[in-house]
Amino acid sequence: MRVTKKQEELVTAYHEAGHAVASRLVQPALGVRRVTIIPSKKDGSLGHCMNHKIRKGFHPDIEVTSATRDRLESHIICFLAGSIAEQKFTGKKPKLGGKKDWVNAISLADYVVGTDKELEAYMGWLSARTEAMFDNPFNWKVVEGVAQALMTERKLSGARFKQVIKESFEAALPESKSNRWAASSK
Repeated sequence: MRVTKKQEELVTAYHEAGHAVASRLVQPALGVRRVTIIPSKKDGSLGHCMNHKIRKGFHPDIEVTSATRDRLESHIICFLAGSIAEQKFTGKKPKLGGKKDWVNAISLADYVVGTDKELEAYMGWLSARTEAMFDNPFNWKVVEGVAQALMTERKLSGARFKQVIKESFEAALPESKSNRWAASSK
């Protein structure tokens, strides 16, 4: 069965929304600069989520402290979130993209673990954490709101992304008692 351009865009919207929402949840201080489903001629990607740059002085190759590990895990979760959101939306393993995300996630995880067996367990644990984040119905409503906005607008600036989160939060609020988004959507 052939995938239409519209179906491909919708899957990409959920993939990129997953990255953006995870970023907002696990590393709100960095912020999202832009999220888009406009394909890149430069690298062939179907969309991307661009965060603000990591602050200078972040050198996981020199020493892995607990703070460094926390930062690495946040970045890894953000890399994994696109494929996990895509899989939750489609019900199938991702086919359209995400390989580069997994390579980047594994590259970061290599700073923390020592063996392939540890790497497999660590990535499994971080994947489970990411899945649990999207199993929360409230968080998933926010992913859906961002994906729908991407389908309509194709590109969201950081400010527009925050606005969509706020709107999704307010729409989902009657359905949830969670207030985790209240502080991070201001």
